[in-house]
Amino acid sequence: LLDGWRLDDGWRGRDFFRRYLEDDPTFRDRNVWVAADRGELVSCVQIFPRQVLLRGRAVPLAGIGSVFTRAGRRREGLASTLLERALEAAAERGMEIALLYAARVGWYERRGWRSLPHVPTRIEPPRRRASLDAGDPFRIQTVDGSEIGELDLGAVARLHARFGAVLDGPLRRSRHAWRWSLRLAGNPRERFLLAWHAGRLAAYARATVLGGRRTVTEWAWEPDQERALAALLVRAGALSWERLLPVARGTIRRRRRRSTALRAPAVHGDGLVQALRDSGLRLVRRPERGLMARCLDPAALAVRLGVERRRGENGSELLLRSVRAERLCCWLSDRF
Repeated sequence: LLDGWRLDDGWRGRDFFRRYLEDDPTFRDRNVWVAADRGELVSCVQIFPRQVLLRGRAVPLAGIGSVFTRAGRRREGLASTLLERALEAAAERGMEIALLYAARVGWYERRGWRSLPHVPTRIEPPRRRASLDAGDPFRIQTVDGSEIGELDLGAVARLHARFGAVLDGPLRRSRHAWRWSLRLAGNPRERFLLAWHAGRLAAYARATVLGGRRTVTEWAWEPDQERALAALLVRAGALSWERLLPVARGTIRRRRRRSTALRAPAVHGDGLVQALRDSGLRLVRRPERGLMARCLDPAALAVRLGVERRRGENGSELLLRSVRAERLCCWLSDRF
C-alpha cells in the first residue's frame, strides 16, 4: 500500500516505510489501523508510542505517521475514520498527546488538530567566504551516522540529554532508542558534525537531506559554547553541502538547485544568534504550521504538568498554553 506514496530524495515508498516497520522496536500490529476492501488494503494510519518532554516532564505521546489512502479511494472518509480510531486507542492506552508532521495542514485542522508555534531557521552562507580563525580552539570532526563509534555516540547522547532537558518538544531517548534513531533518522545517509574542545564534546549537529533540502535535524551545545556550534557549521564544510551531503540527481526542485542554505532547528537564545552572525552566517526565521498536535487527555496532562485548567478551556487550548514557545524545538531526527 505505502509503495504508492510518491516521495522526495529518490525513495520508493516501500523502502522508506519498511524501516518504520522493521527497525522501530515499538512496532506492533496493534499500532497500525487499516481499511480493506475485498482483501485489498486501501488506507492506513500508524501510531508510534513515545515520550515527549514538556516543562521538564516526560509525557506519553502518540506519534502519528503513515497516514495514506490509495489513489481512487480518497475523499471517502477512510483516513479520517482510521485516524479517530487510532487516537481513541491511544487515549485508552494512556497517551496524553498526539503529534504529527503534516503537509495537509488544513485537513488536520478540520479534525481538531492545532499547529504548534514552530519557527525553524534557514541558515544562509555569507556573501563572502568566511575566513577561518587560526586561533579557533575547536577540533571539528565529521562522522557518517552508520559508522559513529560508541565513545562518540555516548558523548553525543549525554549532551543531547542535558540540552533537551530544558526544551519543550524533544523525545526522551534511551540508549536503546539511540540505536533505532540512527537507523531511522538518515534519509538514507546522515552525518554527525562534532566540535571538540579540551577533550570534551562542546557541540554537535546531525545533518541529512529531507525533501531535497540539506537539513540540520538536531543540534546541541554545552552552556556558553555557542561559538562551538557556529565554528562547526562553518568549518565542517556546512557551506559546501554538495560535498558533505550529496543529493541524488533530480531530487532537488529547480528553484532550490543552486541553494547552499541549510534548513535548521529553531534558534533559541541571543548567544547563538550572535555567534552565528559573528561567523558571517545569515539567519532567516520563518514560522511553519506543519508541526501539529492534539490533546487526548486534558485532565491527565494538566496534572502531569502541574498546570491549572481554566474554566471552559478545551484540550487544545490547554496544550498550546502549556507549550513554552520560546523553548519549543521538535527535532526532525525524531520524526515518525
